Amino acid sequence: MTGISIIIPTLNRTKFLKDTLDDLLVQEFEYPYEILIVDQSTQPDEVILKHIQGKPNVRYYHITQFRGLPEARNFGWQNAVYDYVLYVDDDIQCQSNLLSEHYKYLTNPEIGIVAGGITEAYKGNQDCKVGKFKTSSATPLRGFHKKGAFEVDHGGGGNFSAKKDILKVVNGIDEHLTKGAALYEETDVCLRVKKAGYKIFFNSEAHVVHLAAAQGVAE
Repeated sequence: MTGISIIIPTLNRTKFLKDTLDDLLVQEFEYPYEILIVDQSTQPDEVILKHIQGKPNVRYYHITQFRGLPEARNFGWQNAVYDYVLYVDDDIQCQSNLLSEHYKYLTNPEIGIVAGGITEAYKGNQDCKVGKFKTSSATPLRGFHKKGAFEVDHGGGGNFSAKKDILKVVNGIDEHLTKGAALYEETDVCLRVKKAGYKIFFNSEAHVVHLAAAQGVAE
């Protein structure tokens, strides 16, 4: 079904999540969209539940059977209604064109993932080639605060979209990358999507500001 399902994994970040939802609920987008909150907090978030009352395009899931960002992302796309999914963090700010800018390139049959722009509000924004790898160590380079629209090798986890059918083909996010100090699950899925024959495309206009809230901040 044509539309976008926004997936927001969250953990004890009530205030930030509430503000993020406020930005996402006023998107100017010609197609329908939904928001799936995958909350792995100890208790259901009563503030958020009250905030989303009367908003039928927001679905809230309080999850206790698993813990981890890859698991939450997989749960999201597996329960999504629409053909395209957008992953954002629970502590972002965005303009009302976020969905339309992702959709602009998701409709290209050669593109499997759209990497959106990310500006870090309180941390450094690395001056480097956007969405590439450091040759000497294969470390992913970010640079997602820069301007442009072009092919890259990977996207940032706090703002990337994908075709749901392609996530099925590559078996979603690798849930082994939630163990110990494992990182870069979004980089891994981008590389598998590329291996499957699709492009990863960066569009800076699909932009968010990442507030980088401390883990577990509730208020």
